Amino acid sequence: MDFLFIVLAFWFFFIGSAFGSFLNVVVWRLPLGISLNYPASHCPKCRKPIRWRHNIPVIGWGMLRGKCYDCGLPISRRYPLVEFLCGCVFLSLFYGYFWPFIRDGLNSTVGLSLLELMCISVTYMLQVTFFLTFLAAGLILLDGNRVPKKLFLPLAILLLLRLCMAGYGI
Repeated sequence: MDFLFIVLAFWFFFIGSAFGSFLNVVVWRLPLGISLNYPASHCPKCRKPIRWRHNIPVIGWGMLRGKCYDCGLPISRRYPLVEFLCGCVFLSLFYGYFWPFIRDGLNSTVGLSLLELMCISVTYMLQVTFFLTFLAAGLILLDGNRVPKKLFLPLAILLLLRLCMAGYGI
């Protein structure tokens, strides 16, 4: 189980930090009405694209020593901090919800039904989405921008799904 613990910890931290990396893009582009997927990640100062190896969450900023590879101007420390924070939240929520079942083994007396697993998964996604949405909103406000209403759309969809599940007693 120790190996499984390490693999899952790394995986959920990495996934969370990747969401944190995308959150940085959302916080910067959404208030300005810029597309979230085009152009690809680039230095906001010299506009040169960020190479894939420098775009690895948390690690990329450290590899660059906090400076753009092309123009050498500083990149905000907020980028790796948001990525790290998101990685930690994804990891801690995952272990809070799922680790007891993994630790005891999937064939133990705990035995989750598919419906229970789905309910736990949706609740996990809802809490992660709450965190990401309100972190993004807070950072947008911190930057002095207005929070676009469409930022709350994924949260509203998941909340409706969870309410529908609750309506069926799940």
